[in-house]
Amino acid sequence: MIGMVIGLLGHRRQVLTLCVMSALSAVLQGAALALGIPVLRESLRHDPGAAARWLLPLLAVVLFYWLTYAVAENVGSSMQPPLRGRLFDLLSDKILQLPLGWFDGTRPGQLTTLISRAGTTTQLAVSAVLTMSGALLPPLAVVVGLAVFAWPIALTVAIVAPLILLVQIATTAPTARSEAKEAMAEAEAGSRIIEFTHAQQPLRVSARADKGLRSVEKALRERHSAARQHILRTALLLKVSGLAVYLGYLAVLVVTVLLSAHSNMDAPTLVAAMAFAIWTLRPISDLPGAVLVWQSTRRSLQSIKDVLDEPTLPEPTVDDAPLPGVPLVQLSDVTFTYDGGTAAVRQVELTVPTNSMTALVGRSGSGKSTLLHLISRFWDVTDGRVLIEGVDVRNMSTATLMSKISIVPQDVYLFDDTIEANIRVGRPDASAAEFAAACRRAQVDAIVDELPDGWQTRVGAGGTLLSGGERQRVAIARALLKDAPLVLLDEAASALDAHNDAAITAALGQLRQHRTVIVVAHRLETLTDADQIVVLDDGLVAETGTPADLLARDGLFAALWHERERARGWRLTS
Repeated sequence: MIGMVIGLLGHRRQVLTLCVMSALSAVLQGAALALGIPVLRESLRHDPGAAARWLLPLLAVVLFYWLTYAVAENVGSSMQPPLRGRLFDLLSDKILQLPLGWFDGTRPGQLTTLISRAGTTTQLAVSAVLTMSGALLPPLAVVVGLAVFAWPIALTVAIVAPLILLVQIATTAPTARSEAKEAMAEAEAGSRIIEFTHAQQPLRVSARADKGLRSVEKALRERHSAARQHILRTALLLKVSGLAVYLGYLAVLVVTVLLSAHSNMDAPTLVAAMAFAIWTLRPISDLPGAVLVWQSTRRSLQSIKDVLDEPTLPEPTVDDAPLPGVPLVQLSDVTFTYDGGTAAVRQVELTVPTNSMTALVGRSGSGKSTLLHLISRFWDVTDGRVLIEGVDVRNMSTATLMSKISIVPQDVYLFDDTIEANIRVGRPDASAAEFAAACRRAQVDAIVDELPDGWQTRVGAGGTLLSGGERQRVAIARALLKDAPLVLLDEAASALDAHNDAAITAALGQLRQHRTVIVVAHRLETLTDADQIVVLDDGLVAETGTPADLLARDGLFAALWHERERARGWRLTS
């Protein structure tokens, strides 16, 4: 673990100093206790002069022990803030470098758990070094002292102590496994809670909030079960460890009795040796707790190392220059598979003209969102190329690529800040006139007019104080303010009332006037307004054309169109 701490967090000199001073203080502690044997022996012999002669070296060793332990504690305390700062810096830098596609599934929950524990990881690492040194090294020094005065008792301790350690190691392994299982259950429960929180709108609209709650309850039950199992195993470990230590005490007492009956060793020597032999076994009872802390810290460090070792998308040293007169977006023979499985999209050829709107249509799982993610380089394509302004996105830095793209996801996330601050994320230095124009065109001003605090109204964590449609209008205003040439929009069809539906239709009309828009389309109005429709089926481009052309072909698009027309339901007519 020491090597892992140094490899991850640096501060080699301080970490090695901590280890050396901890070990030295532990040895001196054991030496002080060993010197206590003759002091006690001479005291029992009623020879204060002889006892006093041993007190001088004992006091010297105790003084050096106190100094070295104070240095070790001071080094440990002083190194925790920089280690903690270094740890958070590494994690935050890595999070910014990881591809956006990495943040899916249970990873947000795992990352939340990891970051919440990172603050205590360095403290536990320091504590583990001090505790392990104090549990292992003093008994060794005392055994050496015992060998000088009563070697049979020293031999007994030398045999019994490793046996106690073997028992503790045997019982520690299942405890470590139960702790790892508990950590996984905790991460899963965190992910389910985050998912349940973000999914409140569609769950409530579809009257399925109880189903979402059941998944959270199941994860929490599994977390409770894993925690209970870990507590029970830890308690069993401590009881078995304690029993082994008490049996060790009994062995020392038996040997002492035998020596008193069958050796010429005097009683004061036997009593002093027995007392310190029993003390020698006592710190070993602290070892299981120290081992668990050591293993827990090592697993936390390994989890952090796993995140830091996650591959990042390669970045070019110099961006390729954009080509004049080419379409803004081109996909050439694009194929992508998730983790080497079945291809999500296959051999996609697509050209998106500048200042146009392209709608991606298809049934669930056909690859629509995957194409948006590949264009914004959530992942790199498995085969083929994604070109923006004629340049492969792999030959652009992330900063350059993101400057050309605005993304409006289906599940819009807003910061727990004001409406104005959330919109200005798109371009913090925008003028008041530019800000007002973007908000007016996205029809956010209509939302703000109804709020008591206006633009300074806080939206809550994730934007939960706004409706789904209102959050999407804020996200569109953010995209308009950013003024990037390409807008990628995963349009939400659910949770929109008529008012928000009309507002988003108008906002999309504003977006397409001076930008290139690629939208995963669910609404018939969007399909009607699109300059180009791309129909995906099982990862392949099945049809491409204008709405009128595709309806005339009476193919897959026409079938989808008629399905959505029927889904509109009954309407009153004059």
